[in-house]
Amino acid sequence: MYKGRFVEEGTKEDIFNHPQHIYTKRLVAAIPDIDPVNRQQKKVYREEVEKEYHSNYNEYFDHEGLAYQLRHISDSHLVALPQKG
Repeated sequence: MYKGRFVEEGTKEDIFNHPQHIYTKRLVAAIPDIDPVNRQQKKVYREEVEKEYHSNYNEYFDHEGLAYQLRHISDSHLVALPQKG
């Protein structure tokens, strides 16, 4: 949820393994990994997500900074994305 609106809804696998909304990606990227072997990989992922957030903000939020309405991208996965076309 972002500013009172759902940004993504789905199964545990949809959300944690295939996040589609930038806010969900940022939340998942912030989950710490206690295994030192994975720390560098997680850091790189966090940096990629931050870069995507800053360069593609308008693809995820409207002109008021609110998330779009949820849209189905599969039978079990909904994401707040703008309507195409």
